[in-house]
Amino acid sequence: MQKFMLILVLVCSLFAYTPTNLKTNTDIVGTMVVTSPLGSKIPIVVNLASTDYTVAVPIRMITATSGTVIKVDIKAANGTATGVCIPPNLPVLNVIKIYKVGTDCTNILIWPLE
Repeated sequence: MQKFMLILVLVCSLFAYTPTNLKTNTDIVGTMVVTSPLGSKIPIVVNLASTDYTVAVPIRMITATSGTVIKVDIKAANGTATGVCIPPNLPVLNVIKIYKVGTDCTNILIWPLE
């Protein structure tokens, strides 16, 4: 009877802990690395003094010291969303343009993707 119970426990454990239902820390750590403003690449200063800013590198975050709105274009797999208003200090990927008109934030930095 004890052998049967041991086999039953082992079989149940095998099916309960298959790799498809295990939650790991790698997703959380990966998100933190992508969205953290600290990294090995220097942030880029966005100059909106004369015109809109075209983003030339993949980014992971936009920060600003003041203001409430940054108006951007975001490229996605199914198209481009134009004129999207986002708050500053937001982890965001695939921004391709930052608009001068519609943006009230100052001292904007974009953080390149690691």
